[in-house]
Amino acid sequence: MNEPYLSEISNKFDIQTSAYLDNKYPSFESRIDSLNKLRRLLLDNMAHIEQAISKDFGYRSPHETRLFEFFPCMEAINFSIRNLKRWMKPVRRSTSIWLMPGAAFLQHQPLGVVGIIVPWNYPLYLLVSPLVSAIAAGNRVMLKLSEHSPNFSTLITNLLQDQFPVDKVCVVTGGQKVAEYFVQLPFQHLFFTGSTKVGRSVMSAASQNLTPVTLELGGKSPVLVDVDYSIEKAVRSIVWGKLVNAGQACIAPDYVLIPKGHSKLFIKKAISYSEILYKNADTDFTSIVSEEHYKRLNSMLDDAKQKGAHIHVAEKMRVLKGRYMALHLLTNVNNTMDIMGEELFGPIIPVIEYSDIDEAVAYINTRDKPLALYIFSNDRSTINGILKQTHSGGVTVNDTLVHMPIESLPFGGVGGSGMGRCHGEFGFKTFSNQRSIFKQARFNLSSLVHPPYNRLTRLILKLMLR
Repeated sequence: MNEPYLSEISNKFDIQTSAYLDNKYPSFESRIDSLNKLRRLLLDNMAHIEQAISKDFGYRSPHETRLFEFFPCMEAINFSIRNLKRWMKPVRRSTSIWLMPGAAFLQHQPLGVVGIIVPWNYPLYLLVSPLVSAIAAGNRVMLKLSEHSPNFSTLITNLLQDQFPVDKVCVVTGGQKVAEYFVQLPFQHLFFTGSTKVGRSVMSAASQNLTPVTLELGGKSPVLVDVDYSIEKAVRSIVWGKLVNAGQACIAPDYVLIPKGHSKLFIKKAISYSEILYKNADTDFTSIVSEEHYKRLNSMLDDAKQKGAHIHVAEKMRVLKGRYMALHLLTNVNNTMDIMGEELFGPIIPVIEYSDIDEAVAYINTRDKPLALYIFSNDRSTINGILKQTHSGGVTVNDTLVHMPIESLPFGGVGGSGMGRCHGEFGFKTFSNQRSIFKQARFNLSSLVHPPYNRLTRLILKLMLR
């Protein structure tokens, strides 16, 4: 990447910084206008965006793009439009009796210029979701798009440039050198979605400017199936959740903990259901995004087989040509295998048997805290016990994935799966300075504890410290 382009990126940052300094608190009306522009942009260009994303993947069903990209985008925009006026209002807070009749308030201020790094796996939604929050909070936004989604990146860059001036929303494209330069800019907040490994580098670079970061990472999201739950019902949710986008999702079920003696039935039902779901695989199933990623998945399967894993494949899905991968289920796995050490990001499910719930919970707790946890059980006390004994960014009980688009809930990881929260009011707060304000009353008692100290001071202190 040539130096002039890096200078152009720096110039865009300076333009946005200057615009922020000229207008540090954009009006409610201007924010709503920007959100409506974004909404119209998406609805007016839906078909073109679907085609661009599909081309980048090799193929992705337009139905899947509408369900998992456009739908949550619309949810995010509409939810913010409905609630923004309330979020922007100063919030009255309680005040100590000793500071009355003064008043305490919380004000949400725009941070300034924020950076958002967008991944390739859900390039539209993982751009729009944080962008909506940043705009709602009144910020200027620079977007760094993935070099692995070139068709989408070119299209969305042109669409955004047509709707938004560079001092409000601008786009940066390019590979590793651009990304490294981007994260070194002195943003007021940096929002990154991607792998844990890259997230560490982003956080390290941002720390040089003391830039706060939100890291939306991933990890190995477990599924725990209780002995009282129907295997067939569990399979329908788990296989669907795994094969959406061919498993290329940060909250995809990664491995399944199943009661001892039930793995054969689970595998049989999973293979059967995957072939029912994708009987029209040539039009409904998503391709692996790149040759590099396809080779990585096959390498992990080869490693597992060499180390003793038993591999079960949905044979009827093998007929697809190109970078398509049928559902693979693995048993007899162990922690020396790559599939148990890395986030899979593909249609592979390790199946692990457990003797009792405590053993399953202990297995989850020996690993990094996951982005998502999926529990299948009919027993309320079992569910509550698992919730109390585990940590994860989010949880869905008796289904998979569906906690993700709920704008009234925060979304994000914990520990190795990330930090910070997005969605709805949580995203608005992420991109805001929550400013504490205290207004002293005209008549107040504060002078009673000013020097010189005397008997009255000591009496007041005695009362204050009771």
